[in-house]
Formats: sequence, C-alpha cells, structure tokens
Amino acid sequence: MNQTFEKVFDYVNNLTIIDTHEHLCEENQISSSPDLLSMYLYHYFRVDVLSAGLGEQRLQQVLDTRIPVLDRWKIIEPYWEAARMTGYGQSLDIAVRKLYGAERIDGNTIEDLSKQFALANQPGHYKQVLKEHCKIEVSINDMAFAVNPLFRFVDRFDYIMNMQDPQDLIQFGQEQGIMIHSLQDFDNACEAYLDKKIQAGIIGLKCGIAYNRSLSFSKVSKSAAEEAFIQIFDRKNCSDTNRRILQDHILHHFLALAERREMVIQFHTGLLEGNQHILENSNPLRLNNLFIEYPNVKFDLFHMGYPFHHVIASLAKMFPNVYIDMAWAHIVSPPAAVEMLSEWIETIPENKIMGFGGDYCFVDGVYGHQYLARKNISKALAQKIEDGLMDLPRAKRIAKAYLYDNPKALFS
Repeated sequence: MNQTFEKVFDYVNNLTIIDTHEHLCEENQISSSPDLLSMYLYHYFRVDVLSAGLGEQRLQQVLDTRIPVLDRWKIIEPYWEAARMTGYGQSLDIAVRKLYGAERIDGNTIEDLSKQFALANQPGHYKQVLKEHCKIEVSINDMAFAVNPLFRFVDRFDYIMNMQDPQDLIQFGQEQGIMIHSLQDFDNACEAYLDKKIQAGIIGLKCGIAYNRSLSFSKVSKSAAEEAFIQIFDRKNCSDTNRRILQDHILHHFLALAERREMVIQFHTGLLEGNQHILENSNPLRLNNLFIEYPNVKFDLFHMGYPFHHVIASLAKMFPNVYIDMAWAHIVSPPAAVEMLSEWIETIPENKIMGFGGDYCFVDGVYGHQYLARKNISKALAQKIEDGLMDLPRAKRIAKAYLYDNPKALFS
C-alpha cells in the first residue's frame, strides 16, 4: 500500500488543479500589519478551539494584537493542542511547514512565525501561494472584485433573498434601473441584476442561505408570492411566513433564470461554519424537488454534504444535473473524505465529483487544504489499485478528472 500510495501521490501532488470555491478578499484589503493568530483564527480553527473550551472572552484576548504574541499563545495553547489533530489544525501546520519552514505552530515557533507571516503577507503572496505552491490554475471566488487572472467569480445572491425592508427593495430596483411597485417589477429587477452580473463575468451562482433557513423551497403560487410581497413592501406584515414565501419565490425565479442561461448554481449543504447552527436546515435531501423541476440547471452541492454524505451520494447517482463538490470537505473530516471518495469511485460516475475547493478567507489555509485533498484522493485511489479494481493509469485519470477536468467541464 505504501509504495502504491507514493506512486499515486507523486502524480497527484504535481497536478495543476482548479479550485472550485474560495472566500479570499482582494490582496490590497489585507492589513498593512497582518497578524498570524488573528488571521489563522478568523474561521474554522476558531470553531475547534471554542469547541475545546477556550471561551469567547479569552479568544478576544488572543486576537488582541496589542498583547505580545507569546503571551497570547500561552492563553490559547492548551486548546490549540486539543484541536491540533483536527483537519483544521492539520491544515495550518502543513501551511507553516511549507510557507515559513516551521515544523508546526507552537510556543517555540510562534514569535518567529509571526514575523515571517507579517513580512510575507504583502502584494504578491497570493500569486506565490496559489500558483507556485498550490499549482492552482484558477480559483472560483464568491467575493467578486476587480479582474484578476488568479480568480473567476460566482455571485452569491443570498442578500436578495433576505431583503425585507421596502427601502432595500426600492434601492435594489433603482440599481437595476427599475422602479419597484410590484412583484413583477422585482422579478424584472432580479433578471436585470443577473444579466448585469453575467456581463461582468460571473460564471455561476452561489446560495448559502442554509445558514438562515431550511433548504426546503416550496413552489409557491404567483398569487401567494404577490400577496407576501405586498404585505412586506407596504410594511403590513413582515412575518416569518411571508418572508419565507417570498424567499421561496425568489429562489425558484433565479433557478428559472439560470436554467434559461445554462448556468451552474452552487449550494451550501451539510456542516455550517461556526458553533451555533441548526444542522438539519442544510440537509441536501431538502433540495430534491429542485433537481426534478430544473433538469437543465447544474447543481454543484458543496462540502460533500457532510454529515449527510451518503445522502448526497444518492442524489448525485440519481440525477444527471447534480454534482458533488469537496470544497471544505478535506479539512472538515479527512477520514470521511477518504471514506467517501472510496465509496464514490464504485458508486458514482467519475465525471460527477469536484475534488477540491479551499473555502478559506486567508490564502495560507488554501495551501494546507489542497495538500490534504491531494493526499486523501491518493489514499482512496491507491486502495483501489491494491484491491485490484484499477491500474495506476486509470487512477491517474480519475485523479485528474476530480481535480481539473471535471470543474473545467462543469464551469465551461
């Protein structure tokens, strides 16, 4: 197994890949004095140290850059150690090992690492990490900004679905050159908005509304949607029921628009980032009706649906327009990622799986994540070679499909 893995990993580790999902801001928005602990605890590992018992008050002390970094480290050290072996923790140690030459983040290295980090995180760091170290041809970002050869963009339209103030609705219409007085006006504004975004270069849509509500989207009648819109627009009744009816209508409207334009839509499914959420809201099974109603929309389901990963496998097997995306997945649970890859190889056509999306707000994490992704894919494929299911050339073909060919084909 070790020799087989090394042969597969040697190939996979040198592949140029496509990254299906990031949250990276423009490089010029990074602080002129970036702080390693603040950046590395911006998300993900922050969840693990809080889960380990750090507490929000002590976390704020750790993030306070006025306190010497070694003193801050002493506060967080026992919780960092408790979470070090999680995928989030592994990713950070892998990153500093490659990017800054430290074996790991600890009391012996934190001061020097902090200095190196501040020096490195300047204009040009993105290109060095993403292109040179990660071998990423392009990353799909859901924060659109100026044209940049490192990125393509999807548009996250959750904020439109969450509008409930009449002034927000009116302003949204004005931005599209449409005066909004009715639901039809609002629908027209949504279409104008989407076409404007396409003209600006977006290559798909993203829906992350599972953080706010269930992924169950009913097909509401036009009259029910119009009544809910009027109630909200006239400030008569902004109840949760009316908001949900309008949200359901907006989602279906965007899917109809996307279908006519042959677009991909990415959905957040499964685990929700943070420490306090309703997990059942993000069960991908709740999207089942949409796959049937919009057969020409390509649904890119995120995060391998974890912990609903067997559900997402069944959906991708059933529907030609449903794809599995492993954005975030390899750091959420590395063993589950290997387990599911092993299952999918023998369950789902190999052109249905997107093998990697970094899903980070800071670029160092992307390096650690892509390394784990390459390792996990290699482990699953090496085991299939050992089992006699495939030979090395077939394993290489599948790896390249997951990490490059499939996302390139999906997003054209």
